[in-house]
Amino acid sequence: YPAAFAGMTMCAGGTDCDDADATVHPGAPEVCGNGRDDNCNGTRDEGCPSLPDTCATAQPIPLVAGVGAVRGNLGSFASDYTNLCGAAGGRDAVYYIDISTLSDVTIDTVGSAAGNDTVLALALDCPMFNLACNDDIQRGTVIQSRMWAHRIGPTTGGTARRLFILVDGYNGSATGDFVTHELRRHHLR
Repeated sequence: YPAAFAGMTMCAGGTDCDDADATVHPGAPEVCGNGRDDNCNGTRDEGCPSLPDTCATAQPIPLVAGVGAVRGNLGSFASDYTNLCGAAGGRDAVYYIDISTLSDVTIDTVGSAAGNDTVLALALDCPMFNLACNDDIQRGTVIQSRMWAHRIGPTTGGTARRLFILVDGYNGSATGDFVTHELRRHHLR
């Protein structure tokens, strides 16, 4: 395919929007979640399900017997929110779990890509991620994050409470794969 750009200059008659990548060209299949315009039509990830990039598109962490996990790549997301732990400018994803019984909740990003510095933050009211946050399980040696929320339960009226989980890159250079694990341990009332 002829080049569409040479550096920052558009070339006459060009249709290829990334000569450095043979998988990117007009008519190429759109790869969901990579944040690129694979088919050179000017739109990234069109036709793909929405990503959990904001509070409005937050996705649930599916649970089986109180345990669940989600996977993603921070490079697919924008930097939408801040938290109390990370540096400014980290790309972030928003997930949630609905809690219907009094529970302790443990969340971690153990298993994320090596070198991908993650931050976790929690909120009961999205986008106010100020309930709790964690950056680095062990500062300087383990850059994945782990959090524990104690005694989270339904509202006074008995309605399930939504706990929002922000998976954030420590800064703008954190763009690798992440894994978020969630484990609930129920308490009796």
